[in-house]
Amino acid sequence: MNKLSWTIAVVLIAIWSLLCIGSYALLNISAEWITQNADSVSNRPNITDWLVWGLGFVRAIGAFVVVGLWAFVSLAIVLVAWLVQRSRKLLGGRSYLNMPHNG
Repeated sequence: MNKLSWTIAVVLIAIWSLLCIGSYALLNISAEWITQNADSVSNRPNITDWLVWGLGFVRAIGAFVVVGLWAFVSLAIVLVAWLVQRSRKLLGGRSYLNMPHNG
């Protein structure tokens, strides 16, 4: 059971990592595309400059959010796997389903 819980945790972290990499790539590609087409929003250079600056800021904050969320969820997955392992040790290696019932 312990090996199974850690194997599931590793697989979940791998899938979660791929999802985060994909979302980060999508964020960068869409922000880059919007930045390149910022001149179609307005003919005024001031507005275009502010739009480009704002999108650069969103990209920087987005990277921080993606990495922070990845770390938080990965830590939660590891914590759940550790708690499953710990609960098995506290039960003396028995599963809850195999425990005798009163009644």
